[in-house]
Amino acid sequence: MEYLQLSNETAMLYVPCDQVRFQLLAISLNCFNFLVDTCLPVLEWLTLIQILFFE
Repeated sequence: MEYLQLSNETAMLYVPCDQVRFQLLAISLNCFNFLVDTCLPVLEWLTLIQILFFE
């Protein structure tokens, strides 16, 4: 079960994995809004974020 925690300037997504909740890097709301507007599935854009930030 994914859930979003929004603040004034950042969006943080927490995803449980193997009973451990991993916190992804905070992304700007502009980036978050772009991802939402593209209607990408959550897991798909999580993969995109991982590619952008970790590779």
